[in-house]
Amino acid sequence: MRTPSSTPGPASAPGQDAAGSRLSGRAAHARSAPFALLFVCQGNVARSPAAQLLAARRLAAASAAGAGIETASAGTGALVGAGIAPEIGTELAERGVDASGHRAQQLGAGLLRAADLVLVMEAEHRRWILEEWPGAVRSVFLLGTAARVLGAQRSSPATLVDAGTLPPHGAGDPTTGLPGEPASPADPLALLRAPGVRVLPEDGIADPYRRGREAARRAVARIDQCLELVLPALVSRPRSERG
Repeated sequence: MRTPSSTPGPASAPGQDAAGSRLSGRAAHARSAPFALLFVCQGNVARSPAAQLLAARRLAAASAAGAGIETASAGTGALVGAGIAPEIGTELAERGVDASGHRAQQLGAGLLRAADLVLVMEAEHRRWILEEWPGAVRSVFLLGTAARVLGAQRSSPATLVDAGTLPPHGAGDPTTGLPGEPASPADPLALLRAPGVRVLPEDGIADPYRRGREAARRAVARIDQCLELVLPALVSRPRSERG
Protein backbone atom coordinates (compact mmCIF):
# COMPACT_ATOMS: atom_id res chain seq x y z
CA MET A 1 0.00 0.00 0.00
CA ARG A 2 1.49 3.29 -1.00
CA THR A 3 2.22 6.17 1.34
CA PRO A 4 1.84 9.87 0.46
CA SER A 5 4.74 11.05 -1.65
CA SER A 6 6.98 13.86 -0.43
CA THR A 7 8.78 14.20 -3.76
CA PRO A 8 8.57 17.79 -5.04
CA GLY A 9 7.16 18.50 -8.47
CA PRO A 10 9.41 18.97 -11.47
CA ALA A 11 11.27 22.23 -11.93
CA SER A 12 9.52 24.84 -14.04
CA ALA A 13 10.64 25.27 -17.61
CA PRO A 14 11.67 28.81 -18.59
CA GLY A 15 8.55 30.95 -18.66
CA GLN A 16 6.38 28.22 -17.18
CA ASP A 17 4.27 29.02 -14.14
CA ALA A 18 5.68 27.19 -11.09
CA ALA A 19 2.25 26.37 -9.66
CA GLY A 20 1.16 24.95 -13.00
CA SER A 21 4.29 22.81 -13.07
CA ARG A 22 3.56 21.43 -9.61
CA LEU A 23 -0.04 20.63 -10.56
CA SER A 24 1.16 18.90 -13.69
CA GLY A 25 3.60 16.83 -11.64
CA ARG A 26 0.86 15.79 -9.22
CA ALA A 27 -1.45 14.81 -12.06
CA ALA A 28 1.30 12.68 -13.60
CA HIS A 29 1.90 11.01 -10.21
CA ALA A 30 -1.85 10.30 -9.82
CA ARG A 31 -1.92 8.65 -13.24
CA SER A 32 1.11 6.46 -12.51
CA ALA A 33 0.38 5.54 -8.88
CA PRO A 34 -1.01 2.03 -8.34
CA PHE A 35 -4.67 1.63 -7.41
CA ALA A 36 -4.62 0.62 -3.74
CA LEU A 37 -7.12 -2.10 -2.77
CA LEU A 38 -7.53 -2.86 0.94
CA PHE A 39 -9.45 -5.84 2.35
CA VAL A 40 -10.75 -5.72 5.93
CA CYS A 41 -12.28 -8.23 8.33
CA GLN A 42 -12.06 -8.50 12.11
CA GLY A 43 -8.93 -10.42 13.12
CA ASN A 44 -7.04 -10.23 9.78
CA VAL A 45 -6.25 -13.93 10.05
CA ALA A 46 -8.96 -15.48 7.85
CA ARG A 47 -11.22 -13.65 5.40
CA SER A 48 -9.30 -10.46 4.58
CA PRO A 49 -5.89 -12.12 4.07
CA ALA A 50 -7.56 -14.80 1.97
CA ALA A 51 -9.08 -12.04 -0.17
CA GLN A 52 -5.76 -10.21 -0.44
CA LEU A 53 -3.79 -13.31 -1.45
CA LEU A 54 -6.41 -14.58 -3.89
CA ALA A 55 -6.69 -11.13 -5.44
CA ALA A 56 -2.91 -10.87 -5.77
CA ARG A 57 -2.83 -14.21 -7.59
CA ARG A 58 -5.61 -13.18 -9.98
CA LEU A 59 -3.96 -9.82 -10.65
CA ALA A 60 -0.61 -11.47 -11.33
CA ALA A 61 -2.32 -13.74 -13.84
CA ALA A 62 -3.68 -10.62 -15.55
CA SER A 63 -0.08 -9.65 -16.30
CA ALA A 64 0.39 -5.98 -17.23
CA ALA A 65 -3.30 -5.20 -16.73
CA GLY A 66 -3.17 -6.27 -13.10
CA ALA A 67 0.14 -4.58 -12.35
CA GLY A 68 -1.61 -1.26 -11.70
CA ILE A 69 -3.36 -2.60 -8.60
CA GLU A 70 -1.72 -3.36 -5.26
CA THR A 71 -3.39 -5.18 -2.38
CA ALA A 72 -3.23 -5.17 1.41
CA SER A 73 -5.39 -6.39 4.29
CA ALA A 74 -6.04 -5.42 7.90
CA GLY A 75 -8.45 -6.08 10.78
CA THR A 76 -10.79 -3.94 12.84
CA GLY A 77 -9.65 -5.94 15.88
CA ALA A 78 -6.57 -7.63 14.49
CA LEU A 79 -4.66 -10.42 16.18
CA VAL A 80 -1.55 -8.39 15.47
CA GLY A 81 1.40 -10.46 14.31
CA ALA A 82 -0.56 -13.71 14.03
CA GLY A 83 -0.28 -15.90 10.96
CA ILE A 84 -3.20 -17.00 8.87
CA ALA A 85 -5.73 -19.37 10.43
CA PRO A 86 -4.63 -22.95 9.69
CA GLU A 87 -7.88 -24.02 8.05
CA ILE A 88 -7.80 -20.97 5.76
CA GLY A 89 -4.15 -21.62 4.95
CA THR A 90 -5.03 -25.17 3.96
CA GLU A 91 -7.81 -24.00 1.66
CA LEU A 92 -5.56 -21.46 0.02
CA ALA A 93 -2.77 -24.01 -0.42
CA GLU A 94 -5.21 -26.25 -2.28
CA ARG A 95 -5.73 -23.33 -4.66
CA GLY A 96 -2.00 -22.88 -5.13
CA VAL A 97 -1.67 -19.86 -2.83
CA ASP A 98 1.06 -19.69 -0.18
CA ALA A 99 -0.14 -17.84 2.93
CA SER A 100 2.86 -18.62 5.14
CA GLY A 101 4.19 -15.06 5.03
CA HIS A 102 1.03 -13.37 6.26
CA ARG A 103 1.05 -11.48 9.56
CA ALA A 104 -2.05 -9.76 10.87
CA GLN A 105 -2.12 -5.98 11.21
CA GLN A 106 -4.54 -3.53 12.76
CA LEU A 107 -6.45 -1.14 10.54
CA GLY A 108 -5.44 2.45 11.13
CA ALA A 109 -5.84 5.89 9.62
CA GLY A 110 -2.71 5.56 7.49
CA LEU A 111 -3.83 2.39 5.76
CA LEU A 112 -7.28 3.82 5.23
CA ARG A 113 -6.00 7.08 3.75
CA ALA A 114 -3.74 5.21 1.34
CA ALA A 115 -6.56 3.02 0.00
CA ASP A 116 -8.56 3.86 -3.11
CA LEU A 117 -11.08 1.14 -2.33
CA VAL A 118 -11.73 -0.73 0.93
CA LEU A 119 -13.68 -3.98 0.70
CA VAL A 120 -14.96 -5.42 3.97
CA MET A 121 -16.53 -8.77 4.73
CA GLU A 122 -19.57 -7.82 6.80
CA ALA A 123 -21.73 -4.76 7.43
CA GLU A 124 -20.39 -4.46 10.99
CA HIS A 125 -16.89 -3.87 9.64
CA ARG A 126 -18.13 -0.99 7.51
CA ARG A 127 -20.03 0.47 10.48
CA TRP A 128 -16.91 0.26 12.65
CA ILE A 129 -14.77 2.01 10.06
CA LEU A 130 -17.28 4.79 9.44
CA GLU A 131 -17.77 5.42 13.16
CA GLU A 132 -14.01 5.93 13.45
CA TRP A 133 -13.48 7.69 10.10
CA PRO A 134 -16.77 9.08 8.68
CA GLY A 135 -14.92 10.64 5.77
CA ALA A 136 -14.17 7.17 4.37
CA VAL A 137 -17.81 6.66 3.36
CA ARG A 138 -17.03 7.02 -0.37
CA SER A 139 -14.44 4.26 -0.40
CA VAL A 140 -15.68 1.51 1.97
CA PHE A 141 -18.03 -1.21 0.70
CA LEU A 142 -18.82 -4.85 1.35
CA LEU A 143 -17.00 -7.26 -0.95
CA GLY A 144 -20.31 -9.06 -1.55
CA THR A 145 -22.05 -5.81 -2.47
CA ALA A 146 -19.26 -4.86 -4.86
CA ALA A 147 -19.45 -8.28 -6.52
CA ARG A 148 -23.22 -8.05 -6.91
CA VAL A 149 -23.20 -4.53 -8.36
CA LEU A 150 -20.15 -4.82 -10.59
CA GLY A 151 -21.09 -8.32 -11.70
CA ALA A 152 -24.55 -7.17 -12.74
CA GLN A 153 -23.07 -4.24 -14.64
CA ARG A 154 -20.64 -6.56 -16.39
CA SER A 155 -23.31 -9.03 -17.49
CA SER A 156 -25.99 -6.52 -18.47
CA PRO A 157 -25.55 -2.77 -17.86
CA ALA A 158 -29.27 -2.07 -18.30
CA THR A 159 -30.41 -4.50 -15.61
CA LEU A 160 -29.08 -2.37 -12.75
CA VAL A 161 -31.53 0.45 -13.39
CA ASP A 162 -34.34 -1.79 -14.67
CA ALA A 163 -34.24 -3.96 -11.55
CA GLY A 164 -34.14 -0.97 -9.24
CA THR A 165 -30.67 -1.78 -7.91
CA LEU A 166 -29.47 1.64 -9.01
CA PRO A 167 -31.30 4.86 -9.87
CA PRO A 168 -30.77 6.42 -13.29
CA HIS A 169 -27.18 7.62 -13.52
CA GLY A 170 -26.74 11.04 -11.96
CA ALA A 171 -29.93 10.88 -9.87
CA GLY A 172 -29.75 12.47 -6.44
CA ASP A 173 -30.11 10.74 -3.09
CA PRO A 174 -33.20 12.09 -1.28
CA THR A 175 -31.91 10.84 2.09
CA THR A 176 -28.71 12.89 1.95
CA GLY A 177 -29.40 15.64 -0.54
CA LEU A 178 -26.21 14.69 -2.33
CA PRO A 179 -26.17 14.41 -6.11
CA GLY A 180 -25.61 11.00 -7.62
CA GLU A 181 -22.47 10.33 -9.59
CA PRO A 182 -22.52 9.62 -13.30
CA ALA A 183 -21.54 5.99 -13.75
CA SER A 184 -20.34 3.92 -16.63
CA PRO A 185 -19.15 0.35 -17.09
CA ALA A 186 -15.57 1.64 -16.87
CA ASP A 187 -16.15 3.56 -13.62
CA PRO A 188 -16.56 0.99 -10.82
CA LEU A 189 -16.22 3.46 -7.95
CA ALA A 190 -19.04 5.62 -9.29
CA LEU A 191 -21.21 2.52 -9.62
CA LEU A 192 -20.57 1.55 -6.00
CA ARG A 193 -21.19 5.12 -4.82
CA ALA A 194 -24.50 5.47 -6.65
CA PRO A 195 -27.22 6.34 -4.11
CA GLY A 196 -29.42 3.39 -5.06
CA VAL A 197 -26.86 0.80 -3.97
CA ARG A 198 -27.91 -0.94 -0.78
CA VAL A 199 -26.35 -3.63 1.38
CA LEU A 200 -28.35 -6.86 1.26
CA PRO A 201 -28.23 -9.53 3.98
CA GLU A 202 -26.67 -12.01 1.58
CA ASP A 203 -23.78 -9.63 0.81
CA GLY A 204 -21.98 -10.57 4.03
CA ILE A 205 -19.36 -13.32 4.20
CA ALA A 206 -19.59 -15.22 7.49
CA ASP A 207 -16.56 -15.52 9.74
CA PRO A 208 -15.02 -19.01 9.38
CA TYR A 209 -12.43 -18.54 12.12
CA ARG A 210 -12.23 -21.64 14.33
CA ARG A 211 -15.45 -22.97 12.83
CA GLY A 212 -13.96 -25.96 11.05
CA ARG A 213 -12.82 -26.96 7.62
CA GLU A 214 -16.21 -26.72 5.91
CA ALA A 215 -16.75 -23.13 7.07
CA ALA A 216 -13.28 -22.25 5.79
CA ARG A 217 -14.00 -23.91 2.46
CA ARG A 218 -17.25 -21.99 2.03
CA ALA A 219 -15.67 -18.66 2.96
CA VAL A 220 -12.68 -19.03 0.63
CA ALA A 221 -14.90 -20.16 -2.23
CA ARG A 222 -17.27 -17.22 -1.73
CA ILE A 223 -14.42 -14.73 -1.54
CA ASP A 224 -12.87 -16.08 -4.73
CA GLN A 225 -16.22 -15.94 -6.53
CA CYS A 226 -16.63 -12.30 -5.49
CA LEU A 227 -13.14 -11.42 -6.68
CA GLU A 228 -13.89 -12.99 -10.04
CA LEU A 229 -16.58 -10.34 -10.48
CA VAL A 230 -14.87 -7.36 -8.86
CA LEU A 231 -11.32 -7.48 -10.20
CA PRO A 232 -12.11 -7.27 -13.94
CA ALA A 233 -13.97 -4.00 -13.30
CA LEU A 234 -11.00 -2.58 -11.40
CA VAL A 235 -8.47 -3.73 -13.97
CA SER A 236 -10.42 -2.04 -16.76
CA ARG A 237 -11.08 1.21 -14.86
CA PRO A 238 -9.76 4.52 -16.27
CA ARG A 239 -6.12 4.76 -15.24
CA SER A 240 -6.50 8.32 -13.97
CA GLU A 241 -9.29 7.32 -11.57
CA ARG A 242 -8.56 8.07 -7.94
CA GLY A 243 -10.82 7.61 -4.95
